[in-house]
Amino acid sequence: MRLKHDRRAITAVVDAMIFIILMGLAVAVISLTDGPPPGPTQEAADVADAVFLGNATPAEYGLDADGGAYTIADLTAASLTLDDGSAETFLTQVLDAACGRPNTYSLTVTAPGGTLTLGSGCGTPVSGYKTDYLLTYGGDLHVVLELY
Repeated sequence: MRLKHDRRAITAVVDAMIFIILMGLAVAVISLTDGPPPGPTQEAADVADAVFLGNATPAEYGLDADGGAYTIADLTAASLTLDDGSAETFLTQVLDAACGRPNTYSLTVTAPGGTLTLGSGCGTPVSGYKTDYLLTYGGDLHVVLELY
């Protein structure tokens, strides 16, 4: 038995396969370009409040002291007064984790005991926040945070 070769049928099948492949590629390209906009997923105000209103023990913060939990704003002011570098280490770790990438922020903290500047965010800030946190033992902790 001999099979009959129909050139028009083979051409139609090949055309249909090429059409299906092209449509699949078009859908893939459209779905890949339709993602969420780039940038931080959090606002600077949310990040700053979460960091400085949170609690930690002096040991967790890196200070050589015993005691209960204090706000991170109080511990930061104590570290700046002592000039021991624990504020820089702790805040860098926390902000790097919160922002998802290192140095995608610019933080300036001013306390009665000194000033600390962290991060090397460059470009145009996507979100910014300035506030003062009341310290338990008097004074304010002035915080300026910009996310890039």
